[in-house]
Order: sequence, then C-alpha cells, then structure tokens
Amino acid sequence: MSGVMYGSYENARMASASTLETPEESEAVKEFRLVENLLRESYSLDGKTLLEQEDIVTEATAEQLEGIARLPILIEKYPHPNLAEQCMVAIANIFLKSKDVQRQCIASTMRRIKFREFPSLDIFLSIIMNVQHQNDFRARAALINTIGAIAEHLGGNRTVGHLIRRSLDSQDEGERDAAIWSAQQLIKYDSEFASSTIGHIVDMLNDPSLPSDSFRKLVKILGASHAAASDHAINCLTRQLKNVNTSSVIGGIGCELASECALQLVKLSVRIPHLAEITSEFLTQSGLNDPRPKLRKKCLLLLERLASREALSTKATDQLLEFLDENIESNKWELEYLVKVIEIVSAKENIEITDEFCTKIYELFLRAQCFTIKIHLCNIMSSILLSNSGNAIFNVDDVFSFIHELTENEGIFGNPAITTAIAKLLQTDGDKDGIVPIVEDLIDRINGNGKHQFSCLKLLRVIGWRTPVNFSDLSAQNHLPEAAKVIYNNLILMGLTPEQEKCLIREYPSQNYSFDLYRLIRSCFRYRRFFFANHLSKMILEKSRGKVRIMYKAHFGHLVKISEFEMNLFNSFRTCADMDNFLEILEEGMAKLTKLVIQVRPAAKVWLEARCLLLQAAVCFIQDTSDAPMSYLDSDFEECSSDILGLLGSERGIDKSSRRSYEMMQKILDVMRKIVNHEAENLIVTPEIEVDIFGHELKKQIQDSFAECKSHLKEKRRIPAIISLLRIQLGYPKVFFISPKVEEVKMELTPIVEKQYSKGTSLVFTCDGALPAGVKNIKIIYSLKPPFNDGKPGEYKSFEEDAVVRRNFFTSNFAVNFQEIGVYKLKVEYHLIDDDNIQWAKKFFKEIVLNSQDPLRAQKPAAQTSQ
Repeated sequence: MSGVMYGSYENARMASASTLETPEESEAVKEFRLVENLLRESYSLDGKTLLEQEDIVTEATAEQLEGIARLPILIEKYPHPNLAEQCMVAIANIFLKSKDVQRQCIASTMRRIKFREFPSLDIFLSIIMNVQHQNDFRARAALINTIGAIAEHLGGNRTVGHLIRRSLDSQDEGERDAAIWSAQQLIKYDSEFASSTIGHIVDMLNDPSLPSDSFRKLVKILGASHAAASDHAINCLTRQLKNVNTSSVIGGIGCELASECALQLVKLSVRIPHLAEITSEFLTQSGLNDPRPKLRKKCLLLLERLASREALSTKATDQLLEFLDENIESNKWELEYLVKVIEIVSAKENIEITDEFCTKIYELFLRAQCFTIKIHLCNIMSSILLSNSGNAIFNVDDVFSFIHELTENEGIFGNPAITTAIAKLLQTDGDKDGIVPIVEDLIDRINGNGKHQFSCLKLLRVIGWRTPVNFSDLSAQNHLPEAAKVIYNNLILMGLTPEQEKCLIREYPSQNYSFDLYRLIRSCFRYRRFFFANHLSKMILEKSRGKVRIMYKAHFGHLVKISEFEMNLFNSFRTCADMDNFLEILEEGMAKLTKLVIQVRPAAKVWLEARCLLLQAAVCFIQDTSDAPMSYLDSDFEECSSDILGLLGSERGIDKSSRRSYEMMQKILDVMRKIVNHEAENLIVTPEIEVDIFGHELKKQIQDSFAECKSHLKEKRRIPAIISLLRIQLGYPKVFFISPKVEEVKMELTPIVEKQYSKGTSLVFTCDGALPAGVKNIKIIYSLKPPFNDGKPGEYKSFEEDAVVRRNFFTSNFAVNFQEIGVYKLKVEYHLIDDDNIQWAKKFFKEIVLNSQDPLRAQKPAAQTSQ
C-alpha cells in the first residue's frame, strides 16, 4: 500500500491514475470507475421545477446508495490498495456531506468490508469524525456504528473511545444502542478502552431505571472484554450474580438477566482460559444455592459446557460431590446435571483422580435410587479404570456386575452412556469375565423379540468387536426389522470359528442377487471370513448372470478369485502345509492378484499391489539360496509405500477404519523390507493397534505374529520370521469395494480472460467458491510462468495463500504484473484443510494463458483458456 496520504477524493484519484490508468485499463479499474460514477453527485437543478428537482435528487441518491452497497463485493474481488484507498476517501466525504440515509447505508456497508490494513485510516477518521459535532442524533449514531464496524483497526485511539463512552449516556435511544454495540466491538481490541469503560458500564448496570433490554446489551460488553481487563470484567459479572436479594437490578427483573450474566461469564472464560476456575466456582455456587430453579438449571447447563472446554477448579468439583452425597437418595432434578459434569471431568486425560474420589463415586452408586444416575456413575467408574489412576476399591468385573443389575430396566439400552461405559471397560487390561452375564441377557432380549432389539444389537456389536463372545445362541433373524439385519449378520460373522463358518456355508440358503447379499460379502471380507466370502461370491456371480452390467459381473469374479486365494493361504497355515505346497500357494496367489491389479479401482489396486509385493518378497527370499540381502526390492517397497501415502492424501472421503487398514499394511511392508535386508531384530517395533478399528481378534493376531517374528529374527531364522508376518491377514477395507463419495469444491476464477494486456499493466485474479462439509479452509497455489527470456523458457514460480473463509465461502486474490512482452501462464491448484487440520493432496483446478504486448503495437484481443 502506498504511504502517501491524500486529503480528498480527487487527490486520491489523481495519485492512483499514474499506476492504474493505461491505454487498456484493467477490469478492476473499469468496475471501480463505474462505482465512482454512481458515488458522485453529478446533477444540476438549474431551471427545474420543485417536483423535477425532487425526482432528480431521489434518483441521484438511489444511484449513490447502489454504489455504496456494491463496494464490499468490489473491494473483495479487486483488493488493490490504491483503488481501495480512493474509495474510502470518497465514502468519507459522502458520509460528511450527505444525509442520514447515506450515512446509515455506509455504516452497514463498512461491516461487510474486511481489510487486513485499513487504507488511509487517519484521513478517513479525520473526515467522518467531524459529524460528531452536529446536533443530529441519527448522524452521531451512524458515525458510532461506522466506528464499531472498523473497531479492529482502532486499538489505542483515545478520541474514538471517548466518543463512545460519552454516547453511552446519550438521551437518544438510537445513539445509545449504537454506542453499546460499538463498545462491544472495540473492547475486544483496545486494552486501554476496556480498562476505562468497564467501571462506567457497572455504574449503568446498577441504575434501577435501566431497561432490561439495555441491561442485556451492556452485559455483553463485559463478556467481550479484552484480556487486559478480564479480571475486572469477571468480578463485575460475578458481583451481579451475587446480588440476588439486594436492590440491584438483577434482583428486580428476575433470573433472565442473571442467566445472561452467567452466559457471558462462560464466554469470557472460554476465550481467556485462566478465568475458568473462578467461573466454575461461581456457576457451581449459583447452580446449587440460588432460590430460582430456572437460574440454577441455566447455571448447571453452562457449567457442563464449561467443563467440556476447560478444567474446573477442585473447589467446584468438591462442592458438586458434596451436594450429590447429601441428596443422592432423593430424586432431585439437579442430580443428573451434576453427574454429567463429573462424568466430563473424570474423562479428561490431564485430571488427577484421587482414592477419595474413587471411593465417593462407588458409595454414591450404591446409594443412588435413579437408574439414569446409576448409568452415569458407571460411566465415571469406567473412566477411572481406563485411566489407571488411583487405587479404586472397585474393579472391572464389579462395574460389569453393576451394569448387569441395571439391565433389569429396559429403558437403559437406548442410553448412550451405557455403550460408552462398556466400551471403556473393554479397553482396560485383564480378563473381562463380568461381560458374560450381560451378553447372555442381551441375547435373550434379542431372541425374545422385544421392543429394544435394535438397541441391544448395537450394544452387542460394541461388545463382540472388542472381546471374544459366543453368538451361537442368536436366533432372531426372521423376526428382526430390515435396519437391524445388517448388524445381526455382522454379529454372526464376528463370533464364527472356522468350523462354524463351514457349517454356516452348508446351512445358508441360496439367495437371488441383491444388494443385501453383496453387503454381506463385504462384511465377510472385513471380518476375514474368507470361506464364507468365497461361497457367497460364487453364489452372487451365478445368480446375477444376465441381470447386471459386465463391470459388476467382472467385480464379482474378482471377489471369487481373491477370496479363494485368502482361503487357501489361511488353510495352509492351519494345516501346516510343507514348504513346496506353501510356495505353490503363494506363487498362484501372486499370479492371480497381479492380473487383477490392472482391472480394479485405484484404492483396490493399491491394496492388491501391497499384497502382491508381500508375496513376491516372501517367495524370492525363500527360494534364494545365497543368503544375501535383497536390497534390489527397496525401490518396489518405496514405490508401494508412496502409493499408499498418495492414496490416503488424495482420497478425502476414505473412512477412518479404511485409513488405519492401509497404514497397517504400510507398516507390515516396512517390516518385510527390513527382514529381507537382514536388518536387526531391535529395529522392528510392534505397531499400536486400536481395538476399535481392528477388533480383538485381529489385534491379538497382529501382536502374536510380531512377537513370533521378532523371536525368530533374534535367532537369525528369517524364513520363519517371514512366514509369521504372512499370517497377518488384514480385513479388506470398505474403500476396496466402494469409492468414497466426496462433495467437490465449487470454485471460480475471475475475471474471464478476454483480451491482450499491455506491458506495465497488472491484473488481479479472484478465486472464490464454497467449501464442502468437513473442510474448514483451503490453500490456493498460484503458479506463474513468465514468457521466454534471452532465448530460455521461463519457469513456474509458485505462491501459496490461505484463502479468507467466511462461513462456508472462501476467497483469494492474486495479482499478475505484465513486466515483459510475451505469453504468461497461470496455473491454479489447491490444498483442502479439513476439520482435523489435515492438509490433503494438491489438486489441479485451472490453467490460463495471458498475452502481454507492447502498448504501441497492440493487436486484437486474444485469449486461450484450458481447463
């Protein structure tokens, strides 16, 4: 931005002309000129009647308002500092000379204009601040609203702060409301203003004649306070909460305004974390002791919200436990809110849980009368056991027995706290014998065709995935609703032994082709039931003949071949086949998978290539008699690993389970590379295995296989180590079968290239659009390639910029300066950044060609655009 200051609109326009007005003006200058013409009052009233004069003024005012309203879009589209500067000077002059309708329009427009650095701020303020001396309440209200709109640029400006504080005492309601809103904006950025204004706000709050609507607005100023004055602000808010039985305005107007004070306390504490402990104590005191039930409920809800974001004070937690201890045998409504808060606190990783806390929770459970309270207390005990902190007087089986007692009440099965508690207990170390009675009870309820079948099935699925459970007694498939049959089939597959799987093949009825049958096949691959998968794949291949397209028929044929190989490999491990037989299975499987690689989707291709590489490395190493490291396979391992990383970085829609499966495959490949290169045993690390992703069965197999592999390597027995690694047969991820559906980014690059550009000019491009769900930001990459210089081709130079995001919309700007004559190429690419701050792989959007020519030898407009 230019450092020259301009005192008027005409001076600013003349100063920008030298850099922007060329024989062929840019699109930005053209659009700004159109708005400038709308902003000017270029009309004459000489010789006109009164009616004609009124029509002319009305039309000119309408055009001026249109120009003011178009400014935010124009400045955002073309953020050229000189153009923005002259527009702001023009707006300031209009604000000073025009009527209230233009001023109000300017005040609302300034809220929509966002500058990183406000152009000519001192000049803009010096012009509009002259309005404060006018004896016009509406004019001053518009001025103060304009100041509030640009408050983020006004930190430390005492004149502005004094004006706002003076207007807070105005007799005009419009001016006072404008001052309240502007104070709320400025107090976030100006520490000096915050310190000097809070006392004034408190004096206004203590005025008994203050309207309740104004009270709510003033309290919001305290909640938005700058961190430098936050202690003063929180003391004022808590003082208002305390003054319940005094002559304070809080005591006079009821609990609604007190609730607003409590809400602002929480907002202030979330923004400034060190205030959370003080706030939690006041919310606890008000939530337990205030005589108004509505306010107590509001304070407890806010305390729960604060607990989920920040750490509560020990004093507040002790007060909650004390209240629970005194009233646990009653049915007070506060108990459920208090238990939820303690449940949140106990689940935090950085919380220190004492033995006294564990004992108190145990005693509260024994004395509690309400089933809902008992469920939340079970969840708290589960969090304690999972954190392994403190010497609790209860163990995992105790909590399971408590949960089993609660199953007598059918209403608990739909409570998510029960599912959460059981999932936590199943993650703890040691045996889980206490889960058996709960499983038996759930199976009885499912078979009994009760009204809670679906909830029981979901709970049983959580249990079966995390611990070995026998589901052979399940027999309710014919009585289940359609939504529950998928979960039921998955449960059956989870608990199958190889013998039961073969029995199920004989008993499973032949079905016609359907999506449900295909979904069952996918489940078989996920749960590694390859015998059953092979049987169903052959069935669906046979039943779908003539009913599906060729591509689906080929897909079913691929599933038959893959399941057949995995089935033979699994069977060879169980029957301890001799080495020749084992090699024959590996070579046959490698041949099958290699043929399939070129016929499947990208995600499936990466998976099968990884499986092929494992088989290839194993076969080559077993057959190699030289006992030399096989470093020639390093490039294959690196390429396969890069393919996995590329897939995970580019396919944003891949679910978490599939992502972890590919990452585990990558780790297995890395271990195989180390084995064939004769690396030491201590370089192999057993990976972290999430039971929620892989299930208890696969988790145990991976841990056992890695332990066995390391044991063999320690004794320099590398072939048995490779065979141990091959025993790990990962379940096939969902993305292997289904392409992830991801909402694409809707974006546009403007302006559309329509002509050639003269040397020495510039063009500002705007890339904007809408972000899809799950994406919080986008990084735009502009790559500019200049024309040929000195007989050598130019090279691309990249510029990265984080787009400005408002709600779900983003915008980014890039200026191209035509400094040489020739062809410029501009390539636009982007990275998406999701809600987890993961930056996804770069994607191409558009490439355009720009022609720059000598101004004296300009030819016809020409442009070429390729996408």
